[in-house]
Amino acid sequence: MGEIEQVFFNIVRIGRNRRNRAAAFSVEGLTDGGRRVRVNFDYDADTRTAIAISAWEVR
Repeated sequence: MGEIEQVFFNIVRIGRNRRNRAAAFSVEGLTDGGRRVRVNFDYDADTRTAIAISAWEVR
């Protein structure tokens, strides 16, 4: 499992991203190694999948 997938299983915070941004949602969570990562993503309701747009480590 990749680190972005791990974030979705270890969610700390999830919400809408700021307006006029490339991604509609933002999630912050932990990898299995304990790193805190934020992922901006879009959600496709038809296929029930999250599509990661960008991700970075939060310090």
